[in-house]
Amino acid sequence: MRTVSCVVVIMLLCASVPASAGNKDFSATFDRCGEFVGIGYVPAERARSLVPSQYTLAVVDTNAQLVVRVASCAEVSVDGKKSGPARTAQIGVMLEGPDGSANINNYLLWFVTDSGKLHGKLQAAGIQNGNDQQLQFAFESIGGTGTLSVDVSAPRFPAFPLFGNVTNAPADPPISFVASWFADGKHGALRMQTRFEQLRFGKTDIVLTPSPDTELATLIGSPSLSFEVLNSYNEWQTATMQATLQ
Repeated sequence: MRTVSCVVVIMLLCASVPASAGNKDFSATFDRCGEFVGIGYVPAERARSLVPSQYTLAVVDTNAQLVVRVASCAEVSVDGKKSGPARTAQIGVMLEGPDGSANINNYLLWFVTDSGKLHGKLQAAGIQNGNDQQLQFAFESIGGTGTLSVDVSAPRFPAFPLFGNVTNAPADPPISFVASWFADGKHGALRMQTRFEQLRFGKTDIVLTPSPDTELATLIGSPSLSFEVLNSYNEWQTATMQATLQ
């Protein structure tokens, strides 16, 4: 009887453990933010070598489209818990699909943040990312125009600065927008889908100058990238990201 009782107790204890105990999914909310987003052309064959074959590149002629995004937020919450201000930088390649609910799909090549909580959540989900406590994002404007300076540097990740003029700060009516970023890691494919309910676009002439002898410099194949497809400074009040293992 003692043996049977012990088995019953163990089964009850196991049943009481939430099924999501090993879940790597997480959410994040980004409040009162400004961001730079640039999209420019890079040789498709170079991008193809960095993106897993199951993803289809959005190719124009012989070029893939490189997406560079750097954001600075006054408040970031991770899984509902406030963690203070934070900055994020991510670089990826635009995809055809696979998320039909998104306005844009990208495959993530590099992600860097100064948020310890975001860094830890991505690591736990199996996605390598950089933690740069000196990540710089400085926007200085007068009357809607000004300059934007960004400097991203993290160990084992390509370092890159961004600099240029903000020629028209966000002034158009806000729009809703959904962006999905995919990354393959040791636990499978992670989809990071961010919903912006009121995203406002502005115009810039930012240029990226990658550090020499890095994977990013090799991908671009030139000393700088000038973002021919989109060169924009954006602002929003609240956006929510859901990170889900597929």
